[in-house]
Amino acid sequence: MKSKWNVDPQSAVTIARLIGELEGVSYILDCLDEPEEYEYIQTMKQKYYKEYFKRKRTENELAQGGSKISPDDL
Repeated sequence: MKSKWNVDPQSAVTIARLIGELEGVSYILDCLDEPEEYEYIQTMKQKYYKEYFKRKRTENELAQGGSKISPDDL
C-alpha cells in the first residue's frame, strides 16, 4: 500500500479511523432501514476490527523491543 496525505497504511491508527467511519455509516444505514447494506458494512467492520487488533498487538510487541514480528509481516 502507498501512503497518501496523512494516512500511514501500516498503522493501527489508520484502521481505527476507518472503523470509526464504518461505525457512522452503520448507524445511518440502520436508521434508514437498509438491511442489505447494513449487513455488508457489518461484515466490513468485522474484518477491520480483526485487522486493527492484529496490528495493535504487533505495534505493542515492537514497542517493547522483544518481538520477532516485523511490520512487513502484516
